[in-house]
Amino acid sequence: MRSESQTHPAPHANHLSDDQLMESYVLSADSERMQLLEAAETERDPTRIAEIATGAAPGDRRAAAEAFRRLGLVAGDAIAGALALIDGLVVIGGGLSGAADLFRAALLDELNAPLELASGPVRRLPFDVVDLDDPGGVDALCHHDARALPVPGTDRTVAAAPPRRTGVGVTRLGTTAAIALGAYAHALGELGPAGGR
Repeated sequence: MRSESQTHPAPHANHLSDDQLMESYVLSADSERMQLLEAAETERDPTRIAEIATGAAPGDRRAAAEAFRRLGLVAGDAIAGALALIDGLVVIGGGLSGAADLFRAALLDELNAPLELASGPVRRLPFDVVDLDDPGGVDALCHHDARALPVPGTDRTVAAAPPRRTGVGVTRLGTTAAIALGAYAHALGELGPAGGR
């Protein structure tokens, strides 16, 4: 297994295991990861492992914390693949959102890490990924560095702030409620202004 670092061999590669795709690695039971789980009292329940990692339950805190750190690395790798295709914000929802503090740093580090190619390191994503649960991250996302771009064939310029940042946040509403509110907002937008109905 290659040592974990802030550079990676190729886009969408599993840098935690040279010979397995990310999905296979997560589902496999290699001996090192199994020892980590056994050290966490052979728990397979993420809630229980989170309790061990935070010290709320007895067990090997180091092993439990390492399991979540690795989750952050693997999830960051997968999310980076999606962000390379889709311009959008990332919202962590579901059961793991309650343990986001245990893997958020590794996830953000992974998303902002460069790729190591034969020609040298390159940016993994065309933008920085910020933590939307940190006021500094929200400020960075909302801050626009407008610049003047020339309009071809004219003497005019337009102010442009190309999207150079995206963010990762944790749902506060719960996944089902957030999806319902998004669908409701979309429906209202499709209906048009209230006076035009």
